[in-house]
Amino acid sequence: MKLKEIETLIQQKRYDEALSKCEELLEIEADRKSDILRQRSKIYALIDNYELAIIDYETIFSTGEGKIADYYLAAYWGLHSESFTESLEGFLIVLKMGDEQNETWFKSASFFYIAYIQMELEHFDEADLYLEKAANVESNVAMPIPDVGMCNAMQLREEILRRKNK
Repeated sequence: MKLKEIETLIQQKRYDEALSKCEELLEIEADRKSDILRQRSKIYALIDNYELAIIDYETIFSTGEGKIADYYLAAYWGLHSESFTESLEGFLIVLKMGDEQNETWFKSASFFYIAYIQMELEHFDEADLYLEKAANVESNVAMPIPDVGMCNAMQLREEILRRKNK
């Protein structure tokens, strides 16, 4: 049994079977635990169980095998479960790791999501600051917001101002 088999089950939307295969693999291939947990986290997210998806990433982080993409996805799934403080911490880790590893693929998205989180936490000045940072990296930045849909910088700025002036 390989991770490719699990990926095939995911593509076929056979999520219960894919989860069962992950459990089997975790028992017999302990040396590939992080890769298996990444797959299982993906399945949990696809079935809207973001809390379990995040727990799998936290397990990966505890092993020291967390990658930038892992922290990014865990922070993103935190948005879905409205775990804003934890999600904020995750995106800040992503930015720090990116600076250390000279990676930038996630930068505008992380700044954008931090702006959104700061708005949700009613830290409007910080939200403005991070939205400006996102726009400086990518002028036409737009990201999907859970339960909202696609949102661009101008729309988010308007929402920040609306909430700030309440």
